Amino acid sequence: MRPSRIHPAWSLPLALLLWAGGSSGAGQPTRVFWQKDYARGQTELHRIEVEADGSTRYVLKLGDGEPVAVNFQLKAHTLRNLLEMFSQADFLNQDKNFVSSRRVADTGTRTIRLVSGPQTREVVFKHTGDRTFRKIVAFFDHLSAQERFLLDLELTLKHDRLGIPRKLDQLQGFMDRKTIVDPQRFSPILKRISQNTSLMNLARKTARRLLRRIDRHPSG
Repeated sequence: MRPSRIHPAWSLPLALLLWAGGSSGAGQPTRVFWQKDYARGQTELHRIEVEADGSTRYVLKLGDGEPVAVNFQLKAHTLRNLLEMFSQADFLNQDKNFVSSRRVADTGTRTIRLVSGPQTREVVFKHTGDRTFRKIVAFFDHLSAQERFLLDLELTLKHDRLGIPRKLDQLQGFMDRKTIVDPQRFSPILKRISQNTSLMNLARKTARRLLRRIDRHPSG
């Protein structure tokens, strides 16, 4: 049987229900799933799973290597904004088509799934023409890129300390372009860099400057 259509007028109440961490009568948990697969190249997949309370898991798998998983917490306002985007897109409305047949450069196949009580919808696509849905796509692309860069920065600090200034310049560029979802995710490693006397003074000074910027503007 085809799932019932969600009327647009229910969008905000649905967002509030999700935000409250509730579930509907079926007792199924509310969660959001995003995955990006690549047909070629070293990177095989990125995956993000978000629970109703903001608990988030990021998974990166490169080639034949073992998956790397990171658990963190989405901020309250970030989770609220994400759920509002799903409501604005009327995502659970099965009659809405988010998949575009337009031929575009292959940047990977994305899967987005929302589970809310008995209502579940999954969309698999390479391109979408829906402007509101593209905001959801951009959110997850940015969040995935943030977590991947954080892993790269940790590896650089461990194995290539001379490369830290370049990495910090990249981080500053991401922040300037507002593509970092949660800059405070970088605070712990920036503090370690700023206090590490074995690193170049330039790296320590840049880390301190970025920390001050994050403290003043924690959302970017």
